[in-house]
Amino acid sequence: ASQWVSLGFSTGMLYFPTKMMEAYKAETFEGDAATLFTFALGIFGLQLFLSSMMAAAMARDAVPKHVQSLSCFCQGLGWLFFALNDGALYARGLWPHAMPPESLQVNLGIFVALAAICFSGWAEGGYEVPDMGVLPEGRPALPLVVACANLLFFGVGCAFFTEAFVDLFLPGVLQSLPAPTTSARGFFSTKEVPAGPLEGAPPLLLLIFANAGKCILVNIASLLSIASVGDETVAYRLLRVVSLANVFYLGMFSREGVLAVATGWPSPMRLSTFVQCFGTTYYCCASFAGMPFTLLQEGRKESDEAAARGRTLLEGGEAARGQRAVPAAYNTGAEWVGSGGRPTRGEQRHANGGPATRVMCQPTALLPPRTCASRHTHT
Repeated sequence: ASQWVSLGFSTGMLYFPTKMMEAYKAETFEGDAATLFTFALGIFGLQLFLSSMMAAAMARDAVPKHVQSLSCFCQGLGWLFFALNDGALYARGLWPHAMPPESLQVNLGIFVALAAICFSGWAEGGYEVPDMGVLPEGRPALPLVVACANLLFFGVGCAFFTEAFVDLFLPGVLQSLPAPTTSARGFFSTKEVPAGPLEGAPPLLLLIFANAGKCILVNIASLLSIASVGDETVAYRLLRVVSLANVFYLGMFSREGVLAVATGWPSPMRLSTFVQCFGTTYYCCASFAGMPFTLLQEGRKESDEAAARGRTLLEGGEAARGQRAVPAAYNTGAEWVGSGGRPTRGEQRHANGGPATRVMCQPTALLPPRTCASRHTHT
């Protein structure tokens, strides 16, 4: 449910921003204010798109159950955070008057319902929690951390230094927009030129920029939390998602160049932003594309059956004639043979200290060729 709702919100923000605001019965903008409004919603929509892709990647049958449990927990916390964030603004009288309270109430209902659904999935998977202080492991670890560091710059700037951060990239644009009138239509306001009956209330555009930054920070926390309890394969799935989102953003970045030319807005940070984001994207894409990974294709049920057969064989003390015992730390994709369930970090290692995920799988009578061929076979 979280995957599809995030995708729906991101589709509206990225492709139909004005129609989306009209559906909310919110005030819309005109002229340069409308252009900046579209720009802001695009940033927010991209982060919701990333959240949707993370949920989809972790929902695959081959992903371990405990990882899926934590994924549900992170998604639930994200929805609950925005319910509390937006609800607190309204309770304090700081909700932008351009957005009617009725629309906010609909959003809060959706957010709370999604949080409840996600938390039920978390409970079903065993109440998995992040392994605090543990960074991603394996070869995807460094590029995944680099991608999060790149996002952190934009997340902190938009969330905590909103107006100054926007002014850094588009100097003077906020102040050049039409002055406040009695209606929110056709104008934009800043803290320097406040508007509306609620003194100090953040204008709708600044609220969107700020919430986009908070969504970035929620995504970073989710990425690192999920990676903290997963193995190298889980980190690889996350890296692939982040890489695709970064490629998507480069397309948006080229669109921003068209906006700068059409509006005449100054963009002094464009070159440095391109170097930073293109470099991060290239490094992430080159890393995951260059890894000889083959992700598990079968569902968890088949993997569980293979694990059970392997465990029975090992407990018997002697492999049947023509069969080969599965290594005790072999990752079946659902459970770890010999551990009785989810492995600890120590159980994911061989006796010689090598990563358990680098076990070479060979076709045997115990594990049929189709099953073995579906697993990554790098050494």
